[in-house]
Amino acid sequence: MILVDCGSALGEETLAASFSADRRLMVVTEELPAWIGARRRIGALRSLHIADPIAELVVNRHHPGHPASAEAIEKAVGVPVLGHVRNAWQDVHGALQERMVLAQVAPRSLAAVDIASLAELLAVPTRRTGWGRIAAAVGR
Repeated sequence: MILVDCGSALGEETLAASFSADRRLMVVTEELPAWIGARRRIGALRSLHIADPIAELVVNRHHPGHPASAEAIEKAVGVPVLGHVRNAWQDVHGALQERMVLAQVAPRSLAAVDIASLAELLAVPTRRTGWGRIAAAVGR
């Protein structure tokens, strides 16, 4: 598995990586501006005629009990929520200060537990490889 952090920009490199990926994750928060931005990026990805699922969402800095449910986020953005990473600002900040991985500094952190769960979900094999998709697009 190769994971590419494209940020929120939609430049040529991001679109090329998105086109050739087997799976696309988009990180959002529970705030409306994040959903609006994600919906715009989903529209740009759809213009590449990528087969569904176009992307899946990961809700970052999730607060259990927040009024924004996974269903509301899915409806607003138009793609499913794969999972969430609970807010653990102190633990994450501590790892950054120590220049270490969160799982090393705070292995029981809610965020570390959620990230490990997402990693397990992502380890499941997916459709065909990105190289196969590129070859199909160029007619090979």
